[in-house]
Amino acid sequence: MALKLTVDNYQEITRQISLNNQSYVEKYDAIESYHKTINGDMSLFYLDANFNHDIEISGQSKQKGFFLTFQLEGHYALKNDKFTYSSKKNDITMIHIEDFDLFNHALCSKKYKTLGFFISDKFIEEKIKDNFFSKDIIKNTPMTLHSKICLNQILQSPYKGSLNDIFLESKVLEILSCELHELFKSEDSLTNTIFTQDDIYAIHNAKEILLNNIKNNFSLKQLALKSKINEFKLKKGFKRIFGQSPYKMLKEKRMIEARILLENSEYNIYEISQLVGFKNQSHFTKNFSEYFGVLPKDIMKNRKYYY
Repeated sequence: MALKLTVDNYQEITRQISLNNQSYVEKYDAIESYHKTINGDMSLFYLDANFNHDIEISGQSKQKGFFLTFQLEGHYALKNDKFTYSSKKNDITMIHIEDFDLFNHALCSKKYKTLGFFISDKFIEEKIKDNFFSKDIIKNTPMTLHSKICLNQILQSPYKGSLNDIFLESKVLEILSCELHELFKSEDSLTNTIFTQDDIYAIHNAKEILLNNIKNNFSLKQLALKSKINEFKLKKGFKRIFGQSPYKMLKEKRMIEARILLENSEYNIYEISQLVGFKNQSHFTKNFSEYFGVLPKDIMKNRKYYY
């Protein structure tokens, strides 16, 4: 059964762990946690934990800026009113949303290690002139070899004090330039495709239709017809705006909703599989176990009602 915490609880736990408060270290079995402000525009956060249970966090965590996180161990899934996404080991997650709630529900595996950076909008606006950052970005990609090398250098920094701050800032910028290069390079194939405001509205509408009807298995053609946009623009535009295909976004939404129901509802596995859009229970079980690394029945065993 997942350990349920509020955002404030979770932040206090990680703060106390970073201060080496032994009562917190022993209770939550965490290894290491810290948050460091590098300068006025960027900060670094790191958590290496081995909790006794999976962690379920609820509440608001309002942020504004650019997040770049590297999943070194474990996995997590976040959702809020605007989007749902997840990350597994060796994934890089890039998020840039204008004034948003980072999450209102999160699920984290009990073995969890992540290193990430927060970069202010002010820095982005001053240093990166490309108007791509006027758009929302939610993108998961595998780590590049270059970024892995930089991460190891950060974790094994030989410097202290102000020299360490300079070193960290240089490595953050190196990783940022590398990952943005990969991001923009992946957009090159779309540069000849023009998206009008109506197209962008239609793509956002397609996302709403998809996530508000997770029981339905819309084909790309059906989704395009409902959103009043052609299939090519829907497919390419969806990938550009949201960083993933409609199918992947729908699957993530289904898996997260299914886990919440498995942990907190009175439904059995068959009923939950139907509620999240699977016609076949065995197909649901296969997808769920591949996504979370655990069988649905093992999640249900830890709740009050078990069928």
